[in-house]
Amino acid sequence: RVVTNGNYAYVADMYDGLRIIDISNPSNPTEKGFFNHGIGISDAAVKGNYVYAISNHSLYIVDISEPQNPTMTGFVDLENYIAVAVDGNYAFVTAERVGLNVFDISHPNNPVLIAVDSLDGIMPVNITINGNYAYLATHNAGMFIVDISNPHAPKKISNFNTGNYLNNIVVSNNYAYVADWDDGLRIINVIDPTSPTEIGFFDYSWTSAEDVAVSGNTAFVAVGDNGLQILDITNPSNPTLISNFDIFAEGGIAHNVFVDGKYAYLSTDTAGVKIVDVSNPNNAVEVGSFNIPN
Repeated sequence: RVVTNGNYAYVADMYDGLRIIDISNPSNPTEKGFFNHGIGISDAAVKGNYVYAISNHSLYIVDISEPQNPTMTGFVDLENYIAVAVDGNYAFVTAERVGLNVFDISHPNNPVLIAVDSLDGIMPVNITINGNYAYLATHNAGMFIVDISNPHAPKKISNFNTGNYLNNIVVSNNYAYVADWDDGLRIINVIDPTSPTEIGFFDYSWTSAEDVAVSGNTAFVAVGDNGLQILDITNPSNPTLISNFDIFAEGGIAHNVFVDGKYAYLSTDTAGVKIVDVSNPNNAVEVGSFNIPN
């Protein structure tokens, strides 16, 4: 997974650690710093001068104020953490057997666990925050919406169960865009979070919807060995294909996508991180790439 902030991209390297990439020149991304604590990183969120990085059993808080020298400033070692989202002074962390953990990160060197919600034993694999709500993708129970207006007492308020394996969710303009591994991109009206309703769908049953990002009226879907598909979601009830950025010839599988401004950052398993200019959605063009060392 890759996230960006300013002139840097932060790459969660599943095998080695957290890589900090200078993207000030997108055509020539270069590694600036590397946080290696003998661990692989599965997910990361960035806020200010800190990256909140997830390994299999731990939450690492990494000071990135000096990108060339990232250092661990805080650490929590609990159970099977999977994904993280940060909002204000709180980190929301999903865990395999614990559900949702909430940490007060007012002092990054001393994160404090303030709440745990078991979520009825589900396994949330990804989390996104929008306003007072957390949206959790699960592998076995669909989408859960949790009221986090009081971070000390998160409360599950609804569940939209697709019956399938969900990979990720993003929320924009009262719609949740759900990457459903088995079927496709589901568009769910969440204007009333207590009663989510599917209103649109784009079929990816012929491949796998691995991840989704949204910018304005455009959705970007990572679709495995088919690369990146760009959809027009001006009418959420009728998403339509604009174009496809294919990486099949390179043998890579597109797992994650992150969009920042005119660029999409596409994480692949064997072809590294692709930087794609999507300013013209009809003609997405690769401008740079960064190969993750083996």
